[in-house]
Amino acid sequence: MECGISFSGIDGSGKTTQILKMLEFFRKNNKKCIEYWNLPKTEPLEDGITLNDYVKLLNGYDVLVLRSCYRTKEHIEYLKKVKSGEWNIETTYKLQSYFVKDTEEWFDKVIYPLMRANKTIIFDRFVYDELPYQMLFNRNVEMLRELISRLPTPHSFYLKIDTENMKKRNKDREDGKNKLFASDDRIRKLISNYNLVFSSIKCTEVDATMSSESIHNLVMKGLVLNREGDCR
Repeated sequence: MECGISFSGIDGSGKTTQILKMLEFFRKNNKKCIEYWNLPKTEPLEDGITLNDYVKLLNGYDVLVLRSCYRTKEHIEYLKKVKSGEWNIETTYKLQSYFVKDTEEWFDKVIYPLMRANKTIIFDRFVYDELPYQMLFNRNVEMLRELISRLPTPHSFYLKIDTENMKKRNKDREDGKNKLFASDDRIRKLISNYNLVFSSIKCTEVDATMSSESIHNLVMKGLVLNREGDCR
């Protein structure tokens, strides 16, 4: 079963641009849209707000841009440890455990109810995108693969880009200041991981160096041909 539309790819591949173009299309067709960056904070949940509150809020919209996971306070703490350099067996195992637990809760309490309400869901990255980053540090990803096998699949668009174009696009962006992208070798390895992961996933591969309008046209054509464009 398809659960929505997803845009995947390394930072700078053009995911946000394509999401905004899709929202423009839906709004022109009188659909009420909301993006996660205009919602109350979810990572972690603000005091007094529950996932049920999110569903009630989101039910007022037709088209929703969401992440495929949210993070609890414990999850964020372990994420900070790993980012600070604590890449030992305990922290990486805990981090993946929290990611799996939080993702399943997000789907159970938010995504599935929205699917049943016939909402159109656009994912800014899906769970697939976690794999290339975990592989970058030689972590065991079987726990993540098992999680993916239990989830419904979106109509996925993988925006494929090379190292040089990625660096150019990220030069003046906040993403480009991420230590993860400080090394060309690391960027190349991450892109290689992305290519490997998405070679085994049912998706539409898109040349992200094309113009944003050309990519948008390709995406819309792909959705129409799939005859599941409403992703309900």
